[in-house]
Amino acid sequence: MPQRMSFAIRWLPLLLIGLLGCSSPVVRSQTPDESLVEEPTDEGRRTVGDLARPWGMRRTTIEGIALVTNLNNTGSDPDASSRRRVLIDDMKRRGVENPNSILGMPSTSLAIIRATLPPAAQKGDRIDVEVMTPSRSKTKSLRNGWLMNARLQEMAVLGNRIRSGRVLGLAEGAVVVDALLEDGSDNTLETQGRILGGGVVQRPRMLGLKLRSEHHSVRASALIGTTINERFHTFDRGNKRGVANPKRDDFIELSVPTHYRNNIVRYIRVVQAIALNESPQERLERMPKLQPELLEPKTAVAAAVKLEALGSEAIPILQKGLQSSSPLVRFAAAEALAYMDDESAVAVLAESASSESAFRWHAITALGSMLKTDARDALASLMQGASDEARYGAFRALLDTNPRDPAVRGDVLGDTLALHVVP
Repeated sequence: MPQRMSFAIRWLPLLLIGLLGCSSPVVRSQTPDESLVEEPTDEGRRTVGDLARPWGMRRTTIEGIALVTNLNNTGSDPDASSRRRVLIDDMKRRGVENPNSILGMPSTSLAIIRATLPPAAQKGDRIDVEVMTPSRSKTKSLRNGWLMNARLQEMAVLGNRIRSGRVLGLAEGAVVVDALLEDGSDNTLETQGRILGGGVVQRPRMLGLKLRSEHHSVRASALIGTTINERFHTFDRGNKRGVANPKRDDFIELSVPTHYRNNIVRYIRVVQAIALNESPQERLERMPKLQPELLEPKTAVAAAVKLEALGSEAIPILQKGLQSSSPLVRFAAAEALAYMDDESAVAVLAESASSESAFRWHAITALGSMLKTDARDALASLMQGASDEARYGAFRALLDTNPRDPAVRGDVLGDTLALHVVP
């Protein structure tokens, strides 16, 4: 199956899809683990978030200098600059003969490329790539251009020279200029565009928890790791293992369970809500106390996260939230249930996605995380709904879940495109 990159024009009825970052403050004569929970939260127990903060949640920008070819005599010979030197050096490393003569052709242009690595990006993930000409370039248009294989790195200008770090991504593909997608007569729209899904991540981005300075200790790091692993696991080459790996006395590396991979923020919020040193009996006693918070719109979202952190034992309480007269309470409960793959969430999430724009992305993402057939059917139904945004979101969720799903499979056109007809 050829690899795919996605491309959509929202105002047309056709959707083209290219083949496609411990010690307690109170000292007492007790064990270190006990001292970690001496200062209780409102519910009598410290959480992971009280001792540690997320690390690796910022998006990282990566850039490169690249060559665009196949232009219809709208390219230009780039001026002498550090960018030109970088491109020529790269061409020479790739065995290109006479790079200066190639740069002088009207069918080529130097371009700046840029992409964003999301948190917890994994090797092989596809990302969108922005393409633009330098500000003083004489290139008239990148229309019909093809970006030659190029490296994406963290880059900075130091001492009038471009310095680059490790290669974090590769980019290649057909450039879709912004002039095709936006109204107006701005000529700059011809010299900037994007390659949707045209980048491939080369190095995984680490995600983790950084212990707050007052809690640095091997015992604290180990306690947090063990507690998280009691709630979450993932699979590595078919072997089940916990998601938390304490690396140092101040850092715990986290893997992401499959069903959270499209909502990393949600995953981190739930991890931070996990209580430390809580016995099964204490957990059972705490759950009913969260029910009034769940049923109150002002506290429903936070309460749903706390219940989700407790795991499947909290499902009956979350299901009571589905009966609320408040759309917010119903949605908060359903979202938490979806990430535990409970099918009672499906109907509420489908309703939220179709009728509440504020909930739409979260509802569709939650439905896409589920393994239940009912969730797949709900997404397929959303593709027939009144909202353009919901139809497109449902399409992307289904495609991401199963590219071979009959509802989104489409027809392959050549080696690089597939045609999908969406109402």
